Amino acid sequence: SSLRERFLALNERIAVVPNALDERLLPGGIREDGQREDSAPLVIGYMGTLTHDDDLAMIAPALNEIGRRHGDAVALEIVGVVGRTDTLAALDGLPVRLVSPLPGEAEYPLFMVWLTHTLRWDIALAPLVDTPFNACKSDLKHLDYAAMGVPGVYSRVPAYTGTVRHGETGLLCENDPAAWVETLEALIASPRLRRRIARSAAEYLYRERILARCGARWATALKEVLR
Repeated sequence: SSLRERFLALNERIAVVPNALDERLLPGGIREDGQREDSAPLVIGYMGTLTHDDDLAMIAPALNEIGRRHGDAVALEIVGVVGRTDTLAALDGLPVRLVSPLPGEAEYPLFMVWLTHTLRWDIALAPLVDTPFNACKSDLKHLDYAAMGVPGVYSRVPAYTGTVRHGETGLLCENDPAAWVETLEALIASPRLRRRIARSAAEYLYRERILARCGARWATALKEVLR
């Protein structure tokens, strides 16, 4: 991985263990929501730490175009992500709602419970500007969105291309506003596609990326580096 390559000069004995979610914090299976009300806006969500201003700015033109095309029928919810006050100024074409857990729910264990039980998104976003720093990131958002039961759109960058199966467990998208508009429009137009991708992503998560399935990889990795 890119992260391993960055550290090889310091230590050649490096084991990379893929992320996994603690199933004890998750809903316990594939979430099956009822049919959404036709009158309710379709909600596009974006969750992340307060370091993603540039990533959000990259797709702001696409989100504004979606807003111009669909008006109040589409809304954007953001959890974290924005660390600079000027970032939201670029989103003038789409209704935006900033959402956050209560202070007691901000720590990871309760945050995951809040995330998977409270938010009801139709589409989730995971843009990443193609930089050396972002190349060292993992596919954790893919797992979080799968746990939420929501289909994700992911930048076609190393963090996601290794595990997101395009058209099955998510949609990979070039870092170009026109490509993001096209991809979002495909999901907006097809509830069936959204449900199919969300289900496949959740199946992948519970089959391959929870601690009960792959926690033993940590023991294997520790044995390798200690040998």
